[in-house]
Amino acid sequence: GIDSEYIVILIDGEKLSGNTSGSVDFNRLNINDIDRIEVVKGASSVIYGSNAIGAVINIITKKHSKGFKPNLGFRFSNYNTKNFWSSLKFNIGNLFLNTDYMSKKSDGYDTTPSTPKTWDLRKFDDITLSQKLVYEFSDSSVLNIKYKYYDFEFFQPPENLIDRPHRKRYVANNYNINFKKNIFSNNIDLSLNYDQYRKYHILDDDYSQTNDDRRFPWTVDEYRSFKIIDVFSIKNQLLTLGYEFTKDSGKS
Repeated sequence: GIDSEYIVILIDGEKLSGNTSGSVDFNRLNINDIDRIEVVKGASSVIYGSNAIGAVINIITKKHSKGFKPNLGFRFSNYNTKNFWSSLKFNIGNLFLNTDYMSKKSDGYDTTPSTPKTWDLRKFDDITLSQKLVYEFSDSSVLNIKYKYYDFEFFQPPENLIDRPHRKRYVANNYNINFKKNIFSNNIDLSLNYDQYRKYHILDDDYSQTNDDRRFPWTVDEYRSFKIIDVFSIKNQLLTLGYEFTKDSGKS
């Protein structure tokens, strides 16, 4: 089969930075905000870049809607595992706002006590916060502004703290502006996207407090893109024209 690095993952048509072990960090996704997943099999390099050799997976988030719609949930399971999620959607005229928050944490577990330094699941703690703003100028003209923050930490097994008193932290910020307009049967799509994914080593002699933490940057991945797409029809033919500028960088 083809390595995962040749499969492009998109969120609402936009790429993410910060590949972890050759694949996107899916912990960044809020599954409660996913509407559907579209998969394009085979090579799509002309549209999605040179990495799109195996397939393209586009994760579509839920659309905005009218009305006041709060949502709140909590789940508790073994090993002190806690999931909490909340969302608030409402509109003021043609302005639509959507705020989502999700947190997940667990003390981890080890099913092989004979190897105490290698746990099946390490202790972890992560949060995801997203804010969407949509303004409908008209039925054919819509502005979308999105921001998403992600913070994930996972810890060493207790038996490793003497030799390796540290934990790892991943932090991501994503900014996106998208404007869509229909002009004489031409669907014009203009977007700006910036995604940053940082990894840190945090030296911590005592997991019970944070005032002794010492943070050291590990890697930084950044992805920037600007694109404009025009979809139009000539008789019975649907044509797509577009331009995209991307800059993908990483350092350690």
